[in-house]
Amino acid sequence: MNEPVFTYLLPAIPGFLVVCSLTGMVWVLIRHRRIRAAWYSGLTAEGRCLRAYEVTTTRRQGHRESSSSSLLHVYEFSTPDGRTHRFEEAGSATVFEGDAVVVRYPAGRPDRATATPPGDGRVRARAGGQLAALAFFTLLSLAIGVVFFTVAKGLSGEKKGDGDSRPPALPSLRPPSGFPEPPPGFPALPPP
Repeated sequence: MNEPVFTYLLPAIPGFLVVCSLTGMVWVLIRHRRIRAAWYSGLTAEGRCLRAYEVTTTRRQGHRESSSSSLLHVYEFSTPDGRTHRFEEAGSATVFEGDAVVVRYPAGRPDRATATPPGDGRVRARAGGQLAALAFFTLLSLAIGVVFFTVAKGLSGEKKGDGDSRPPALPSLRPPSGFPEPPPGFPALPPP
């Protein structure tokens, strides 16, 4: 059992990436399920948009620069027991500060509120796109893990079969017994 460390360390890196991407997929599904629960089995309350602002993220890649913007809203609503709750989520460009909105939340969970209208296609499309990207990343990581594992096994010198990593023995140069003597002019083999 004198195997190098990289035999297991090399495949562990893509394995970790697979675990992270599967965790991301579970989180996307949980978040989408929570929104659906608020839409279809939750309570509604009158809410108000307190603030709308844009967040711009800029990425540089060499000489290229790309920016993406998202519109975020801060909403406030009151539950029937009189408690006031605030939450922030990405929203539509048609909602402005001070606008009244319908807030939906699961019974007993106002911390999971949403102001996104039921059946919003953007929510489904975003969840589907995230799941597709994470599934692709998972498959890519698995493929890289298989390659790393194969390379690591090859570098450790293991062969399929009996697990013996020694090279095969060279064939004997002595003729088997019962062979005739070599013809004259050929050198004799050294004694054993």
